[in-house]
Amino acid sequence: MCMKHAKEQLGLEDQNDRLRVFALAECLGLEDDEIEAVKLSDFEPQDGSYLSLDKQEYLVLLDKEADEHCKEEIMQSLWAFNPNFLVMGMGLEVEAEEMIRFFADKKCEDANEVFAKMLKDEDEFVNKAIEADGRGHFLSKYDGAEHEVIVDDVLFFIYRIN
Repeated sequence: MCMKHAKEQLGLEDQNDRLRVFALAECLGLEDDEIEAVKLSDFEPQDGSYLSLDKQEYLVLLDKEADEHCKEEIMQSLWAFNPNFLVMGMGLEVEAEEMIRFFADKKCEDANEVFAKMLKDEDEFVNKAIEADGRGHFLSKYDGAEHEVIVDDVLFFIYRIN
């Protein structure tokens, strides 16, 4: 599939969005005639970073985009973090772990806003979470993997999300 075909078939205007298709194809080892099966995902937003092949959904991101998506995922899942990790990020004494666990268990997702306000440094917390588990843990709901592919000197990170 040539770039023009990728533009016409998928409606992708941005060069990087068109390159995402080729990065995914390379990651999956697709042959040229198989690339046409890559589609924009039904996920929102349809900005070219969410792609699908058959019923498999992928997120194909630049490094900065992967960091942004990862931060968003982390901040939306604070309630699911190990209470000990949260306590450290909040600068609380270890004795607060039981309280954090109880609140997270009781409130689930509704605890996120409170926990976010309690973090000493949001960016530092996010960086430590990524350092501990990797971006794939947060972005690849399928297998936790992060795949790197370079297309036309552009580095993409690919995550399977289902």
